[in-house]
Formats: sequence, structure tokens, C-alpha cells
Amino acid sequence: MGAWLTPSVSEGALPGIRRALILERHGAEERPITLDELSAAEEAFLSNSLGLRPLLAVDGRPIGIGSPGPVTIALVNDPDGA
Repeated sequence: MGAWLTPSVSEGALPGIRRALILERHGAEERPITLDELSAAEEAFLSNSLGLRPLLAVDGRPIGIGSPGPVTIALVNDPDGA
């Protein structure tokens, strides 16, 4: 498993409980993320107060294999595990 990345709040990410838990529990790094990095990622997801959703493509470019990865599936199935 690779690094966990998230844009900072100053880059446009919204602060939230789920995001804070991911930063705390998984050591996610806050920094800008490029489209090339997203395209090269094994998987990606978006989180908000309603839950977590896999990010499968950006601008028509697939992320990973274009389907939810094991980390995303685990987080969706165990919301308290953030």
C-alpha cells in the first residue's frame, strides 16, 4: 500500500470528521495532488459527512483499474475504522 494523500484545506479540501480521522489514524499527508498522481494511484476516494465514495476517474482518466480498491471497500464497510 502506498502513501495516503489529501489536499490541504487551503487547497480546497473541506474539513470534516471523517477527513480528520483519516489524517489521524492513517497518517495521510496534506499536499497538492496532481492529475498525473491521481492517474497513477492504485485507488482514491472522496469523503464527506455522509460517508465515503470511490473516485474511479478524473477527466475521463481512470484511477487504478477503474473500480473501488480494497482500502476504499474496507473504509466503506467499516465507517468507524476511518
